[in-house]
Amino acid sequence: MNKLIFCTLLFFSVLAVNAQYLKKQMIANTGCSVSLPEIVEPWEITFSDDGSAMYIGEWAEEGLAYHLIAVEFLEPLTGTQISEREELFISYLDYLKEFIGVTSASDTQTGLKNPSSAASAGIREKWQTAEGEEILLCGWVNEYHLAVLYVVYTGSPEEHKNIELFLNSFEFAADKK
Repeated sequence: MNKLIFCTLLFFSVLAVNAQYLKKQMIANTGCSVSLPEIVEPWEITFSDDGSAMYIGEWAEEGLAYHLIAVEFLEPLTGTQISEREELFISYLDYLKEFIGVTSASDTQTGLKNPSSAASAGIREKWQTAEGEEILLCGWVNEYHLAVLYVVYTGSPEEHKNIELFLNSFEFAADKK
């Protein structure tokens, strides 16, 4: 009986040590949030050609590199249809693919909805670079924000439980859904 208790405690303590927990965090003052492997203060902020604020973050842990690009549109996309926002988002992803050096994309899912915004459009894809890097991506756009979350990984994505937790964690600002 003592061996069983000891083995059970040992098993769960090893799991606890090896588990990386993600923490929900606000993305600067956008009102949007994401779950990250570590707290980011401050975010890298840059501005696009049209003056929209871009918040960028990168984090690494063994075998994984997390990336987030969040854009707060200077001029909201009010009056646009969800399909138009999705087309805009696809063109941004095409630019990002070229910038990163993506050579192939697969497992594309479009027409996704983020639970935090009924006016959102989402896309998931798997990318591969010329260097053989594997990337899983999930991105969202609504009238006020655009977000791209992606993870560069080695091995199988199933080996890294935090990938899906991270990719599914983005929430739009509560007052701008």
